[in-house]
Amino acid sequence: MFARIKDGRADLVFDWLAQGHAATASDENGVALIKWCAYYGDVSAVRYLLANGESLDTLGPNFDLNGAVFHGHWQLCQFLLENGADANRPLPDSNETPLHAALTGSNHPAFEHIIALLLAHGADPNRATTPGVETGSFMRDSRTKGETP
Repeated sequence: MFARIKDGRADLVFDWLAQGHAATASDENGVALIKWCAYYGDVSAVRYLLANGESLDTLGPNFDLNGAVFHGHWQLCQFLLENGADANRPLPDSNETPLHAALTGSNHPAFEHIIALLLAHGADPNRATTPGVETGSFMRDSRTKGETP
């Protein structure tokens, strides 16, 4: 069943726990169950795991808000922000914030909502990325380097 959860069936978390498995379970690579649920943006599964002994800290620094933003999971973004995620916490190498990530997908309505959420939670629209460091080629045009507000 864990393999099916990893393949996107985060709704199976409820059955997984009902069968007696721990909310803090990890796969063979050490990736926690809560990370898979967050990856697929299933807020109800994340909430259920938290109610059964898991911690948001398992998601890593800033509860992986950047990942939720990148995937356009606005409900998960809202949940993480309401539970202490920092709208201004930068990625260590590029100084890129969740707002930078949200702006890359701003042509989609979910990202517009995420941008509004981040701004409502204090995201700084004037924060620059690290000069001379490419800010995630998977998200940006290769010509964009450094100081991308």
